[in-house]
This record gives sequence, structure tokens and C-alpha cells, in this order.
Amino acid sequence: MDKNKLILPITILLASIILGGFYYASETNKQKEELTLKKEQLRLETEKREAVKICSSLPASNIAGNIEKNYKACLKTNGFDEPENSVIDQELFQKKQECKVYQNNIEQKIKSFDFSNENVVITNFLDEAWFSPTLNTCLYSLEEWSRYLKDDTREIGYSIYDYLENKIIYHTSARAEFQKSKAEFKQ
Repeated sequence: MDKNKLILPITILLASIILGGFYYASETNKQKEELTLKKEQLRLETEKREAVKICSSLPASNIAGNIEKNYKACLKTNGFDEPENSVIDQELFQKKQECKVYQNNIEQKIKSFDFSNENVVITNFLDEAWFSPTLNTCLYSLEEWSRYLKDDTREIGYSIYDYLENKIIYHTSARAEFQKSKAEFKQ
């Protein structure tokens, strides 16, 4: 009689353990699949960003042709037929290419900044020109070398200019601060 009373609770307990085991195994499998999927998505996003960087740094001579065609061809070469944000990426690519075209004008403009008289000689050198997504404009950076003739002292200044607005954005004499600011404007 005692055995018959224990059969039902033992059966329920064993069934619960077996069902619980199956549930645990299926949830663990789902988590593994989700983790694998997330890793794959992250890898693809990273590859896409790299492809966009590569395609955005095409030579300025590609401006003369069809920008959209060149951009799509570059992305296709890197394994991306139709990127999800293709309109945004193409606009960014186009703006970067436009800024590269301005480089000759910028170099001429910087030469006009050079100055000399009996007291000082100031010479400017183009560091870099780029499109800033942060400010949505073309920027260029330069080094300004000043030599004071009376006491033969020298100074170096670093500046970032907005080409389209024709104004100075940043100036410092500390190279490390200059590099940090330049990196911020490139984001």
C-alpha cells in the first residue's frame, strides 16, 4: 500500500526533472544561437565600416566620373552589394570627395597667409584637408611657423579652419591638443 502512494509523486518528480532538463537545454541552445548571430552582425558591421572607409578614400580624380557608380563598385568589390544606409554613405562619400577637390584651393589660400618683414617671417604648411561629419563642412589644418628676427626665436602654431565658412575653428601651440581636437572633428 505504501508503494502505491509513492508512485504518483515519484512519477511527477521524474517528469518534472526531464521536462526541466529539456527546457534548460533548449534555452541554452537559443542563447548560443543569439550570441553567434550577434557576433556575425558585429563582424559584418565592422567589415562594412572598413569598406566605407576604403571607398571614401578613393582618389579625388574619381570626382570627374560618376561618384555613385564608383562608390557602389568599390563597395561591391569589398563584398557589399546594397548597403543598408547607402544614401547616407553615398552623401558622406560625396562630401569627402568634394573636400579633396578643394585641396588645391586650400594650398593656394595658405600661401597667401605667409608673411615677412624686418621683424618676423611667418610660413604656413598644410597639414591635412578633410570632411568633418561633426560640423558638416570641409576643414583643413595647418602649421604656422614664426621666426622673430630680432632675437631669433621661433614658434609653431597649429590651426584648424573651416574652408566653406572661411573662419578659424581652433588654434593652439600644443601639438598634442591639436591632434586630439583634429581627431574629434573627424568623427
